[in-house]
Amino acid sequence: MQLSAVKNLLDTNPTAAAEHLEAALQLNRETQQELTLIIDELRPAALEGRGLIQALGDYTTRWQEHTGIQVATVIQGERPLPLEIEQSLYRVLQEALANVARHAEAETVQLELNITPEGVRLTIQDDGRGFELEAVSPHALGLTSMRQRLAEINGTLTIKSTLAVGTKVIAEVKI
Repeated sequence: MQLSAVKNLLDTNPTAAAEHLEAALQLNRETQQELTLIIDELRPAALEGRGLIQALGDYTTRWQEHTGIQVATVIQGERPLPLEIEQSLYRVLQEALANVARHAEAETVQLELNITPEGVRLTIQDDGRGFELEAVSPHALGLTSMRQRLAEINGTLTIKSTLAVGTKVIAEVKI
């Protein structure tokens, strides 16, 4: 639609045409960024041959660039994990960060991955506006999908949130 307006305005109002063209270009850039994130969400190929640590790092770097929200990452321990655990934790990270971008109004996110012989713990904590857990529908799609993914691998999801302080999402899986 923007490009049709540009075509119509080229001869009569070049300044307005340039404004519409810039708006169309901006929309195109935003769409490309969103498509990249969607493709990553559809296929966890990011994990193939690279492992969870590298995949999380790559994803959070792209997410930071897309959202402007800073991510500080702490990783403790390193060992190969079963692919189903890596995939589930990767998906939890994606959903948690999507929620931060959509709802939190956060400036920073703290990401911690702790891998021990007994299990793995992924913590995503933002400094956003927080929310009242009781006010969230038990059928909220994002939270439900995170819980289901973790339940499939005998994991748990804990969410802690304080108004005006932020939210912490903790995914834990015993190995």
